Amino acid sequence: MSETLTRLETAKDALDEFDIRWYARLNPRWMDLIGDYAGTELFALDGDAVCQVVLDDPLLAFGNQDDNAFQLLHLYHAFEYILFNFVKRNAVFDVVFFEENQFATAKWGESELLVASRTLARSILKRHLKSLNITAHTFESLEDEAWNDYVGFKRPMFFMTNDGGVIDSAQEPNLRAERALAQRHFVFRVLTSGITVASLRAIEFKNSKIMSFVYEAEESSGARVPSGVQGVYHSALETLRAEQPPASGLLTASSTQSQATWLTQACKRAVSRSKTKSPVLSSIVFVFLLHAAILPSLSIEDRAQRPVKLDPKLQSYLSETALPVLFLEMDKALSDGEFRPDLDGRVFLRLLELVTSTAPSYDSLSKAVGEQAFKIAEEWWAALGVGARPALEPLSQNFHSNPSPVTDGVATAPFAVLPFQHPVLDKHLSPIHVTVDTTAEADLANAALNGNGHLDFGNGTVFTDDRHWHNQKAILPAHQGGAPKKPENAWQRNRQLRSDQRFMSSLQRQAITLTGAKGARLEQQVITPVGARPDTPTRAAKVRSPTKQAAKGKGKHGKEGKLKSADKIRLQIMSEKEAKSKSESEVWWKEQMQNIAKMPTVEDQITQVEIIMRGKRMEDDWLAVEVAFFRLHLECTQWIADPRREHRKTRERYTISLLRQIKDMYDLSALSKPMAAQVSILLGTLGFENFTPPPDDGTDRALSFKFVKLASRSKGTPLYRFFHIDEDPVQFQLRSFGEYMDRSMDSQPDPRVQFSPDKWQRDVLDRLDRKESVLVVAPTSAGKTFISYYAMEQVLRESDEGCLVYVAPTKALVTQIAAEVYARFRKDLNGRSCWAIHTRDFRIHDPQKTQILVTVPEMLSIMLLSPPLARVWTPRIKRIIFDEIHTIGQEDGGNVYEQLILLAPCPIIGLSATVGNPEQFNDWLASVQAAHGYKHSLIQHKHRYSHLRKYVYQSQKSPEPLSNLEKPIAEENMKFIHPVSTLSFGAASLPDDFSLESRDCLSLYEAMKACAGNTESLEPRKFFAKKASTFLQQKDILEYEAALKGVLSEWMTKPDSRDPGSSYQKVIAALSTEAQQQVGPAASKSRVKEDFDDNLINLLKELHQTDNLPAILFSFDRNLCEVAAESVINSLEKAEQEWRETSPEWKRKIDEYKRWHTLAKTREREAAARAKKKTKGGEDRDDARDAGDNKAMETDAGPPNNFDPDQPSPEFSFASQRTTYSLQELKSDLRDLGRWGAVPDWALRGLERGVAVHHSGMNKRYRTLVESLFRIGYLRVVIATGTLALGINMPCKTAVFMRDSPFLTALMFRQCAGRAGRRGFDLLGKVVFFEIPTHRLYRLVLSRIPPLTGQFPLTTTLCLRLFNLLHGSENAPVAVQAIQGLLDLPRLSVDSDTGREEVLHHLRWSVDYLRRARLLDADGSPLNLFGIAAHLYYAEPGNLALVALLRSGAIHKLCEKFETNKLDTMAEMMLILSHLFDRRYLPRFAKDGKTLETVTKKYPSRVVLAPLPKKIQRVVRQHNEEILQIFSSYAITYASQYAERLGPDNVLPLSKAKITPSDSAYDAPFREYLRGRAVKVAARSSFVANSGHGDVFGSVDELTRTARSALHLNKHAIPALDTIAEDEGAVALNAVFLDFFTHGQVSSLVHANGIRRGDVWYALQNFYLILLTVQQGLEQLLSKAGSADPDAEGGDLDDSLAPPDIDEDRKEKDEFVNSTKGGDGVSPMFPTKPASVSVQDWRVYETIVATTNTFGEKFKAMWA
Repeated sequence: MSETLTRLETAKDALDEFDIRWYARLNPRWMDLIGDYAGTELFALDGDAVCQVVLDDPLLAFGNQDDNAFQLLHLYHAFEYILFNFVKRNAVFDVVFFEENQFATAKWGESELLVASRTLARSILKRHLKSLNITAHTFESLEDEAWNDYVGFKRPMFFMTNDGGVIDSAQEPNLRAERALAQRHFVFRVLTSGITVASLRAIEFKNSKIMSFVYEAEESSGARVPSGVQGVYHSALETLRAEQPPASGLLTASSTQSQATWLTQACKRAVSRSKTKSPVLSSIVFVFLLHAAILPSLSIEDRAQRPVKLDPKLQSYLSETALPVLFLEMDKALSDGEFRPDLDGRVFLRLLELVTSTAPSYDSLSKAVGEQAFKIAEEWWAALGVGARPALEPLSQNFHSNPSPVTDGVATAPFAVLPFQHPVLDKHLSPIHVTVDTTAEADLANAALNGNGHLDFGNGTVFTDDRHWHNQKAILPAHQGGAPKKPENAWQRNRQLRSDQRFMSSLQRQAITLTGAKGARLEQQVITPVGARPDTPTRAAKVRSPTKQAAKGKGKHGKEGKLKSADKIRLQIMSEKEAKSKSESEVWWKEQMQNIAKMPTVEDQITQVEIIMRGKRMEDDWLAVEVAFFRLHLECTQWIADPRREHRKTRERYTISLLRQIKDMYDLSALSKPMAAQVSILLGTLGFENFTPPPDDGTDRALSFKFVKLASRSKGTPLYRFFHIDEDPVQFQLRSFGEYMDRSMDSQPDPRVQFSPDKWQRDVLDRLDRKESVLVVAPTSAGKTFISYYAMEQVLRESDEGCLVYVAPTKALVTQIAAEVYARFRKDLNGRSCWAIHTRDFRIHDPQKTQILVTVPEMLSIMLLSPPLARVWTPRIKRIIFDEIHTIGQEDGGNVYEQLILLAPCPIIGLSATVGNPEQFNDWLASVQAAHGYKHSLIQHKHRYSHLRKYVYQSQKSPEPLSNLEKPIAEENMKFIHPVSTLSFGAASLPDDFSLESRDCLSLYEAMKACAGNTESLEPRKFFAKKASTFLQQKDILEYEAALKGVLSEWMTKPDSRDPGSSYQKVIAALSTEAQQQVGPAASKSRVKEDFDDNLINLLKELHQTDNLPAILFSFDRNLCEVAAESVINSLEKAEQEWRETSPEWKRKIDEYKRWHTLAKTREREAAARAKKKTKGGEDRDDARDAGDNKAMETDAGPPNNFDPDQPSPEFSFASQRTTYSLQELKSDLRDLGRWGAVPDWALRGLERGVAVHHSGMNKRYRTLVESLFRIGYLRVVIATGTLALGINMPCKTAVFMRDSPFLTALMFRQCAGRAGRRGFDLLGKVVFFEIPTHRLYRLVLSRIPPLTGQFPLTTTLCLRLFNLLHGSENAPVAVQAIQGLLDLPRLSVDSDTGREEVLHHLRWSVDYLRRARLLDADGSPLNLFGIAAHLYYAEPGNLALVALLRSGAIHKLCEKFETNKLDTMAEMMLILSHLFDRRYLPRFAKDGKTLETVTKKYPSRVVLAPLPKKIQRVVRQHNEEILQIFSSYAITYASQYAERLGPDNVLPLSKAKITPSDSAYDAPFREYLRGRAVKVAARSSFVANSGHGDVFGSVDELTRTARSALHLNKHAIPALDTIAEDEGAVALNAVFLDFFTHGQVSSLVHANGIRRGDVWYALQNFYLILLTVQQGLEQLLSKAGSADPDAEGGDLDDSLAPPDIDEDRKEKDEFVNSTKGGDGVSPMFPTKPASVSVQDWRVYETIVATTNTFGEKFKAMWA
């Protein structure tokens, strides 16, 4: 202990110990706080943390010791700018201040001026919040009861704050270590209180995202402050409190305070506090008041003053005496009021400069500043009551300053642009007024030749993009201008054939498992090629059967349809066939009824009838009615005979079953009059006597059997009173029949589809027929699926050349869609397939020769931007379908979706169930489509087909272990959650998708009636009075739901809605009492793993016994998925083993099995003898003898009842016992899995028991098998991550959410929950929350889907690729149209403020950058290094930085030593590439010396990426500087050209307060004095210029952050590379890839580098793909100079190299390893140096190849 105390005697020691023992182990996640985490949920933003970020901005002149400025305008702007960035991204937050954290903002311990100025700034900003319409709270500390109440009521999703940063040494001055320790301790207390923390310092506003580190509270649960730290912490607090500024009695606060009263109160106390009554201080205070009086007459431009150089003695007096006193007194005097405090240090110092340089008299000073302002200052001084106006002489006599010189004029752009012209773009770029530097063109060319003459990489050879990116093979076939395909040998052909056969076999198997909306297997349509058809319309009208024709009556528009002669003949033939078929059906049905009558029980009879009802004969309407009517008779008979027939649950069950059958009969058209009459009697018997009888066909056809007698013939009174319901029919339907109600929404038959579509579905069909674009937003199970296949069928029927492209966000979804296309359509295209797949990893069929292409976004982007394809393939595209279009809002890959939509050459279909802002998103889509000449509309349907009923599972503290699955559960632990009960969480309004089932509506009404009364209009019988004679439908319930929600919403907005005695709160309490009382323990986790295991298996057992399987259990932690699955499997196996050891039944089965085995040889001999006798006796055998032999043979087929002791017993397996999937098939599939990929043993055992895991880390073949087995019903428990959320066809009865996660967002919750409720199988889906806190599940239910936000899609690399598209396609019409449409858009992205003119300016300066980077020539033709930049388009800006390094020769210099020092050269190359690509962030404290030293001693990883080599670093900085100059020029040019239209930049970003001179302002000499010295800006914000900054920017970040508001500059659209490793920011770079290259140890990456175990493979795979792309890009460059055959086999990764998919579902490990050639890595294209390639270029290539292969060897060894 003594050693610990000695070691921790300083705050720095304690901080190091705290970090090492706790903070550094938290492993935070870098994520999008809004899109991937909080969504629209509330979070708390630390106000002090925001103030710290604002005040620490080096650009802000406020409280600096050598400046004395206090620029409030800049302060307001910086503060609002941060908050505005949250607000514009739809963040929902409160700002909270903790008084205990004042020390961190004010920096107690620093200079008096700094502390005083920051104290005042904090108070001013707290006060300013009130004008921003942002809720703010102030608490004393985390222990404040008010804070606990706030957390309990508001439940913030997380708390965003600062952690104190990193302290470099123990000698840090001014208590920095003490402040950091206190802040770290504060973060610790927040986390251990159960609140997640996000870092404000690390925040990055990236397009529409808010990126930062998230520290999960769960990881700190149970944590304790390390030994010795607590004592040092308390000492640090005492030290800090001793430095707190002295507090005197506060002045009385006034709600009517004004600027004048505030200043006079403060200045009076400041003058009074002066012990010496210094005349200098009095004079300074008067000048201070005078500057404040002048400010209203000044414009914001006048106040843009550079630092003022006063007499050094005066500077010292101000910073050490005057200003600290003034600031502290102003802080104390500040109270509430309507005014905005306004001070300006630079104007004050300018005034002092004037006074001390010219020694003016009061009269001359009055004239200089203006008499009105001077008079106001005199009045303010008089109000101080401290005597006469002070003299100015003490200032002019004691101090002398020189007047500052007059500044220059308007800012100009740093340099002119290079010449550029292009026939397509000249028209668009002509309005941009730029200065062209004609001399720079020659200088650029000379620099390329003279400076880098030895480099082929940098020379300006025009690039031709006519070959694949990865292997230099021609894109086009020979007949379309490409090179002839190199012939394949027999081995290659056979290998490809086997691969295709395996894939097709797998696809066919998937296709068999897919079903349509009604649960039936898909039937394949054979579509005749258009060229092979007779000259007929595309879709000939079908001739209906006579029966249906008669029933149908009139056509679509109400007119009688006229039939042609040929159609009449067809109808006659069909009539004869129907008559014959009916006669045969009558005979068959009589036989069936006779057979059914012989069955012993009614249950058996019903079972047989249900089998018949599933047969194909039910397509005969007459027979369908007969069988249904007979089923109704059997149900009544069974009820009458049931011993429990009068029991409440029995009555309800039979009533519901009979009503369902009767409801279905209303839809049948062949009901005879006697049948209809009998149904009416049954309805009356059930209590529905007011119902209108079902329609009949007008015939008196006699019944084919005697229906059970239900009422007396004489009086008609019911014979069985228990048949009659005990409540009103409407109430009964609401309470018990809701899930069986008709769900159609104005559905009508439509000849275009084989079902009766709803109104919204017909609207979609109409638009597709008109070749329009459409966005369809409808919940899962609503009926969107048919839209895609209708569009596909249209394309297939219209021509043999048109192409439809289906874009899915994941490869798993691509494969599934392809399987469904395969199952639905077949078309003979003379050797071509009608469908194809094209992804990053594989290609099935030729994507250029197909009519339906299923692909991922990245591949379509490559194809649309391919110049050769723009001439021959792109014009064939007739429609593009974007499935799951909401993924446009994702951080990774969303911009590709945006680019595809912008470039789409045809109408589009967008499909999604989860778009938070459909109208806004649709407006943008409509503008894009209009630019391309297509009409676009939104079709939105808000209602699910099946309801989702929500439950919480009540975990037990010591649950009973599993005995067997069939043993009845003692008590159901799944507790129902009424949707209204979730409102107890404190929702301000109802979410748009807040829905109520019919029974929820009834219970809500009853609660309203009991708690409030006055609800007569909502009484069900009154509300549904018009529906009393028929069945209620779902659309009726929706009307009732809307009425109830309307009243509820009205109550929510009442002032007393928070009062427990209000009607609103009473209703919530009435509906949530049971849930809140019984759910309590469910909010906590199982304390030990054994409890979790037992609770989990008991949950599954309950789902099993209540018939709520199949289920998908969602967890967003792969490790937990596997742990949970193993737990379930082990529980089943353990229980089974214990049962088998004691069960007599098992012993009997084993004995029978053994006897069967013992007699095996006897059976073989008997079988042989029988076979011998049969051979001798010939074919004439006695039938009985044959039958006996056959029976014996059957007995020989297997053990009794196919018993296998090695297989799980049904009582211990979730595998379905009713599926056709056989044991032999399962064994075969398990063998295949073992052959094709490594699958854990527990996963194989799980399949045998119906349990599986599905996440992207599992073997792909295993996942595919899991999907198929789940669809056919064999698997009934799947534990999955979000891989099943995006459209995968694996619907289930129940979706379980297992434990909380940052990734369980509002969007993810809806996507996963949408899997429940299988259309065609289930009428109700269930959602269960398992071990998720109650407040969290309430939050999820009430959450709103965040609005879709876009990114800036016009990246620099995209500009380059667009020029390549135009150049390579020779300005093909489709390319020209796409680009012109893009440039004509009023808005470039979904939520962009960027107008067309700004886009054109951005494009022009992007062109200038590309020209200077030698990627484009003056005519827009791509140059050599285009391949490197374009093929790594997803890695911008790293791709362009690599081009700069290659062009500069710095990489070549590095690689010169490759021959002599290969390892060091490769390591340096890895260091460079790790800086450029796939950056992984670490918190800055990871770089702290002791923390890092502790980790690196234990593991071989370096963890933190070292800075770039100095020469490389210098080139990168030059590259960044050039980019900064180019885009600064763009900003200045644009702002100058449109200055008049843009107007003054004088509006604050969030409050929208306008800073303008007062109406009474007039020009005075001092104002002219200020104007002459003001900073002139065009691009810079006038508010930032208030601190003296002009149009010279220090970085791209500074440019985009401080540009004027009308310039919508996007930092991430400017391709500068942040030099994070050299900067002292809040983040560091992870050395994960360099570390793996060095040691190849996965465990070190997990424990030292902090990469989560499940993410390791994917991170390494992505980087390996980047290395391969760089290598292949260099090969493409060298191939032009070398002698290699460009069509030779080279480094062939697969068909095309695209970026990593945006989903986790990526290429399987074993398949990926096998996809690269050679045992030691990818085979290089050039085994030896071609003669024409320079030595320098060859060394670079050798280094890259060696680095790639070394990394690849270690990567593959992980999974060998």
